[in-house]
Parts: sequence; structure tokens; C-alpha cells
Amino acid sequence: MTDENLSSRLVAAVGDIYAGSAHVADLGLLGATDRDLWAQASAAGFVLVTKDEDFHRLSVLLGPPPKVIWVRLGNCRKQALLAAVERLWPKIETCLKAGDRVVELR
Repeated sequence: MTDENLSSRLVAAVGDIYAGSAHVADLGLLGATDRDLWAQASAAGFVLVTKDEDFHRLSVLLGPPPKVIWVRLGNCRKQALLAAVERLWPKIETCLKAGDRVVELR
């Protein structure tokens, strides 16, 4: 699940890499609190993709699930973000399977 600070168009672009992806808008969660998003992602089995440090903090406070992919690339075009996800996907997948609660995408 991607949160509000990432484009909903990103979900369609990564759908072939990670099937079942959804944006908060797709789930009727626009404007939801971080805690509500956390609870929904946990209940639905989503990995939360975000640029928001608050979700990193929640992972420390509450622990997984959900796991978090924390995008730390600064402001960049969608294509640059997609290229980074594609390039780093094997590392991301390995970290998630190993039980890492947060994977930083840099």
C-alpha cells in the first residue's frame, strides 16, 4: 500500500513487480491518520510504501506487521523512483523475507 505522499500512478507502474498493490485512495483511506493506515495495512497484509518518517517511528513503537519500505530519495520524478525500485527490488525482497521491519530505499 502506498500512502498519500506517493502518486497513485506509482501503484499501476509497480503492479507487475508487486501484484496486489494499492494506493490509499484506492482503499478509501485518503485523509486517514497514520495509525489508521498502519492498522489497515497490517490487517490486509500490505507492506507500506512511504516517504513519511512517521511510519518508521511506528515500526519502532509497534513493530510489524506491516513492514515498511521507506522511500528516502528526496523529490524525484516517478521514473527515477521506479528505476530505483526496479534496481533495488532483489535487495528489498530479501530484506522483507529476512524479517526486516523497515527497508530504506535510497
